[in-house]
Amino acid sequence: MSVEEKLNYIIENNNEWPQTHWAYYFVKYPAMLQGSKLLYVYEDEDKYAIERLTGVNLQADHINPFYDAVIAEIDDTDICSYETSAVRLSDKSSLVTKFGVVFDITEGYWTFEGDESIVKDLKMYEESLTESDLVQKGVSLVRYAYALSIASSVAQ
Repeated sequence: MSVEEKLNYIIENNNEWPQTHWAYYFVKYPAMLQGSKLLYVYEDEDKYAIERLTGVNLQADHINPFYDAVIAEIDDTDICSYETSAVRLSDKSSLVTKFGVVFDITEGYWTFEGDESIVKDLKMYEESLTESDLVQKGVSLVRYAYALSIASSVAQ
């Protein structure tokens, strides 16, 4: 879609995008557009493989803006934070939780790894989620994983 076509779409559709389009998230979640540089690189924008740079090269911190939006929505540094998730150089960022579960967006879907019992329960929980907003789904998954980690530590 050309720039002119995108601008016409914005005007004609009152700046409303389908939840499957990356622009929907950039309009809905202010955390996506935080920072002073606002320089983005992407491997595949349709699969949300995007990184936001804080500087002009890969020496600067960078994070997938979807992870940053989830972190902002959760707003609890005991669960996750920008500092644990942003990376430098050529690494791709991940949403790294304080309780050891790491979340990524792969091929447009949330993936996760960490404690096997949490990941197993998280996979079952993910199947029950009906929301199509990728950020809200990420928030639900991270919060559920956090609750599972607390339950697991209490049981021990």
